[in-house]
Amino acid sequence: MSKRPPKSRIPGWLYVLASPAMPGLLKVGYTNRDPRVRAIEIADATGVPCAYVLLHKQAVEGNAEKLEGIVHALLGDRRPSPNREFFYCTLDEAKAAIDAAVAGRKPPKEPLALAITLPDGWHAPVAPAQRLASSRAGQKQGRDFGDVGSIADMVAFAGGAS
Repeated sequence: MSKRPPKSRIPGWLYVLASPAMPGLLKVGYTNRDPRVRAIEIADATGVPCAYVLLHKQAVEGNAEKLEGIVHALLGDRRPSPNREFFYCTLDEAKAAIDAAVAGRKPPKEPLALAITLPDGWHAPVAPAQRLASSRAGQKQGRDFGDVGSIADMVAFAGGAS
């Protein structure tokens, strides 16, 4: 019978996923298995309308789960929901956060600049704390704060027919 290594020594993967159904949002996570398989599992389990695309994977030594937490802290000001692993950031920013976590570098003191270009009439995401407060206020008052434009705008933004 073989002993399992301590959790701090189990190698894993940090990965970045995207879905065409969620433009501008990237999912940053970890797994101890093949990230491609994880992308399929997440899409099947969460009922998203489109499969996830694996944009980046990086093998890591040590505790991949702990490194994931560091990456999430580095991208924390880009998180639309505090209990989800999605971030409004570019692939380069996600890769930079992963590199910094793996190298043990400290997070920058100032928030990352929002690098997402949205179509005319669309609004950039608000800070997570503001979004959470608005969401909770809306839930309490029965209001919907999610004005995203017309269906035609959404289809055009997703690359569909105009």
